[in-house]
Amino acid sequence: MSYLNVDEIVSALQNLAAAYPATAEPVTVPHPTHGGRLGQVLRLGAVRTGEQDAVLLLGGVHAREWVPPDALVSLAADLLAAHSGGTGLTYGGKRFSANEIRFIVEQVNLFVYPCVNPDGRHFSQTVDPMWRKNRRPAAAPGGCVGVDINRNFDFLWDHVNKFAADSGVNTSADPCQNTYRGPARESEPETRNVVSLLDRFPSIRWHVDVHSAVPVILHNWGSDDNQTVDPVQTFRNSAFDQVRGRSGDTAYR
Repeated sequence: MSYLNVDEIVSALQNLAAAYPATAEPVTVPHPTHGGRLGQVLRLGAVRTGEQDAVLLLGGVHAREWVPPDALVSLAADLLAAHSGGTGLTYGGKRFSANEIRFIVEQVNLFVYPCVNPDGRHFSQTVDPMWRKNRRPAAAPGGCVGVDINRNFDFLWDHVNKFAADSGVNTSADPCQNTYRGPARESEPETRNVVSLLDRFPSIRWHVDVHSAVPVILHNWGSDDNQTVDPVQTFRNSAFDQVRGRSGDTAYR
């Protein structure tokens, strides 16, 4: 079975919205990509008011990770069909009852954004399978294309000043690197589209960004080792600039 291309992802979400109008609604993000594409989001939920707690599920931030967009489209289809039919769902050894499915669809809003980086996915599927970034044009002739969307958000974007020089933070200011952070925080339309959803729907209380590179679960704010006793040590406190990121130290956690 082949992976969905960008057009098929959009079509699948539109078809789900048409098939389940009472529990699914298309949401268009505002910023076209460098390639002129508009991403598609599907809101799942029987209650349309902004007062309902919501979850934002993202996929396809990294172009070469082809699995998450397909998985999120399938998840949306499974939830809508199970709710409509009054059935449960089973994934591997885990069973979700019909009542649990009913609760999810009727008591929570799910915003499913399967393909944050459609330009990158298209390029990865048609030209370079290992392409990771978006398709931001090079700043100069012969320069390097693309920004790592996962490094372009506002959170500690200025890594040179926010982290210790010897922290080994995997972010780059070099446009030719796969982890290039971009020329400015939130410079990319794909990044701004995610931010726009959080701003437009303040009922979103949880965010899950689905990747497929390594089998780990990373929790926010993942900038250093965990600690829960000292409220002064936060990523907002500039006193810890150029101190963060050293594994195992006690200066900042």
